[in-house]
Amino acid sequence: MKLREINKKEFFDFCKKESTNNFFQTREYAELSRKKGWYTYFLGVDQNGKIRAATLLLSRNLKFSKFKIFYAPRGFIINFKDLELVRFFTKEIKIFIEEKKGIFLRINPYHPLKQIDDSGNYVPGGFNNQKSLEVLNQLGYKRNQGVITAPQFLYTLDLKGKNEDELLTNCSQPYQKIILDNIRRGFITKEIEENQLPTVFELISNSRQKINFIEDLSLFNEFYQIFKESNMLKIYLVQMDIDLYLENLQKEKENIDAGIMDQNHYSQISKELELVNNLQYQYGHKVILGCNISIYYGREVTTIVTAINNKFIEFNPLYTLTWNTIKDAKKNGFEIYNFYGVGNNLSDQNPIYQYYKGFHGDLIQLIGEFDLVMNEFIYKRYCEYSFKHKKKITDFKK
Repeated sequence: MKLREINKKEFFDFCKKESTNNFFQTREYAELSRKKGWYTYFLGVDQNGKIRAATLLLSRNLKFSKFKIFYAPRGFIINFKDLELVRFFTKEIKIFIEEKKGIFLRINPYHPLKQIDDSGNYVPGGFNNQKSLEVLNQLGYKRNQGVITAPQFLYTLDLKGKNEDELLTNCSQPYQKIILDNIRRGFITKEIEENQLPTVFELISNSRQKINFIEDLSLFNEFYQIFKESNMLKIYLVQMDIDLYLENLQKEKENIDAGIMDQNHYSQISKELELVNNLQYQYGHKVILGCNISIYYGREVTTIVTAINNKFIEFNPLYTLTWNTIKDAKKNGFEIYNFYGVGNNLSDQNPIYQYYKGFHGDLIQLIGEFDLVMNEFIYKRYCEYSFKHKKKITDFKK
């Protein structure tokens, strides 16, 4: 076996077959990272012409220094159960980085640690990859004690073998009601046209209710172009068709008058008609309620940004955005919908996690974030600075 730099095609062909593949370990993410000032490498373990492990590696100089920091975002792409391979890859990549005056390498693999329930407790008899953690410790990886770069807990929904009706009835009853009510209110989700990017940017920038895993909005247009060109990106806007909402209400009122619907609904319909007439007066035929951004790659669709128009939070457009993205993932043959990070607080005080749980998916605990250190002295200074200034590795500039 030998470690060598591999080309983009070799990297892509290898990664697409691996269970630990993810959109951070792609040619597209490498291109975006270069625009952020990172130098990129594609490294692979070659055994008789066959690639057995690989990683995208990012590198940049520490400011006013000849020394470099290295980062393998959501890497390595490797079978962590193959201990000999992990040991070889670590040894060789350490030599590679030392030759380039690297002080440390950070990794946060897309590799689950153990099977857990919604409270984060280990499920007896479930899978347990504690051995992988022990191997990393033996090889000199240190758990990152500073600002975490990427979330350790994710929330996912298994789409395999389920039709749309089953996925909807799997949601909690209140969620089902909101989703169906929003159809009645004329909520429509549509993929954006490129000329609507400024609208999306404004929504993300100004929203009070948002989930945002885009590190740098200054490269928003470049991010869109890179991932869209590879058919890996969809941005959805949810809007209220006010005319359709009004039409639905008028039909319901006619049904009440005809005795088809219960008279008890009359007061509610009258209030809604007044509300919709006011909306029509203020906003015309349609109004944008929110947006989300999702990456389509491998087996998964991952939503990395959701933002809601501050004026319409009480209409719960977030539920429609999520549900319609889940439907689109299923329709296009993806096996997993990834809500993405939930933070480390798994209590009732975490509103994002509480929202995700209503879709009755699975909490995933990844193995965590580790540093492989080559220069202990400078590494300690780096950690002190990053902790003091609350900086992630991705925040550092040349």
